Amino acid sequence: MPATRTLVRALFVVTMLLATTSTRALAQLSITIVSASTSLSPTQPDYEAGYVEVTGTGGIHVRVTTPNSAGLILYVRCDDGTPEIGLSDLLVKSATTGTLLPSYTAITGTDQSLWSVAGAVTDEDVYTDIRIQGLWSYPDAAGGGTTSYTNTLTYTVVDQ
Repeated sequence: MPATRTLVRALFVVTMLLATTSTRALAQLSITIVSASTSLSPTQPDYEAGYVEVTGTGGIHVRVTTPNSAGLILYVRCDDGTPEIGLSDLLVKSATTGTLLPSYTAITGTDQSLWSVAGAVTDEDVYTDIRIQGLWSYPDAAGGGTTSYTNTLTYTVVDQ
């Protein structure tokens, strides 16, 4: 492994998908992607550690609302047809109270339960922490420079 290397730049773009359990809930259930993307630019210490991450308010910020007294579940997935960052290298978790993924877990192409609440909420903020591992697996552009890798995460919110 070389001691130095041109850094890889990874950019995540978040798209939103709204799903509900009933037509009545559709008018009341909401999800807002507050920070629709985050950029991770690895440094030499990140390469030495084997990963780069963003956490808390630096991650993806989603805001959810439901008047349903039973609460809701927030799901996340990466169903890109051709993800540029391997799904096994793209890890997600949340430290927001109510998390269902408290430790880093590889993203999949199917819905993963990220967060839930039992009860009605208004403008509840949920943050997704992102970690990319296996940095040495992503080649640099010919001649050096920055290489951009993009994956799209899809969030779904469902009344319980």
